[in-house]
Amino acid sequence: MEGAGIMTAIDYAPDRVVSAIVIKGIGDWGDGDKEATKKWKPFAAHAAAHYVHAALNDWEQLQ
Repeated sequence: MEGAGIMTAIDYAPDRVVSAIVIKGIGDWGDGDKEATKKWKPFAAHAAAHYVHAALNDWEQLQ
């Protein structure tokens, strides 16, 4: 949800000079049962952080 808000705000920006990408670690199914997937949160956060690190190290190829 936070990512959708960020991208919507950028979309409505008058000059649209901001480029963005949203990277999130998915740690639950969004069904309200947070306890069942609690153990996956650290893994999801680590996976997202690892992706960001790898992407930034290879930034020239991303452009």
